[in-house]
Amino acid sequence: RTVNGFENPFQDCKCEHTGFLGSMLKKVFNLRGHAHPTSFVILPYKLVKDSSGAVVPEDASSSLVAAQFSKYILKMTNPQFLCHQLEKKLINHVVYRLPISEMERWISAEEKERNIEKCFLELYSS
Repeated sequence: RTVNGFENPFQDCKCEHTGFLGSMLKKVFNLRGHAHPTSFVILPYKLVKDSSGAVVPEDASSSLVAAQFSKYILKMTNPQFLCHQLEKKLINHVVYRLPISEMERWISAEEKERNIEKCFLELYSS
């Protein structure tokens, strides 16, 4: 079986209800079944252990990226941001037209969303 045109080396992984990446990571970390709920986040900065064993950003630039990352995660989990995402799904999947009186709000929300997503993804470019 292929995934996006590539051979899937994890096709025999018995990880139910997961995508290709989830299956791969469960295989890499030897996690079986549902005994270990997992979620994987790929951070745009490096973590290291300090002298006391605490996990911290590697250096000052990593700390800055970590702070920016946190800022954008907070923005993307803001109720207004989430409501706009749900409204987009409603418009895309149901025959629904946004009233003209709501267009200015919609356009503003779309611009904010695009900016947040652009800035968030730029954290991964360096």
